[in-house]
Amino acid sequence: MLDRRYEPWLEKHKAPQGFGARCPPMAPGLSQLLLERAVEDRGRPNSDKLYVVYGEWCFVAHKSRAGVYHGYPVLGSDVPPRVLKQLEELGRITPRQRKRLRAQSGLPRVDPEEAPGD
Repeated sequence: MLDRRYEPWLEKHKAPQGFGARCPPMAPGLSQLLLERAVEDRGRPNSDKLYVVYGEWCFVAHKSRAGVYHGYPVLGSDVPPRVLKQLEELGRITPRQRKRLRAQSGLPRVDPEEAPGD
């Protein structure tokens, strides 16, 4: 098992200076599970970014400090094509999903009444 721990970046979304895309609502522990399944970009060794796909959502995790990451959603079209291909080769997404994610022009809809993910 990889030594990775997920911690949300709570200050990022606080008003009035908050910024960034919010994660969709998630079951407790799902963020940690996604982090454990995330892959490094083989084309950029020693990068502090990890990538994972969950349904229609693509996420990037950034290393905050040794072994600790925070994550956020990104468009599939913003994920390097080689990373999506890598996820396909690992059996984590299908060729159809890869094609659909590469064409993604907006984040999937989230009910604004629901709380952000953990």
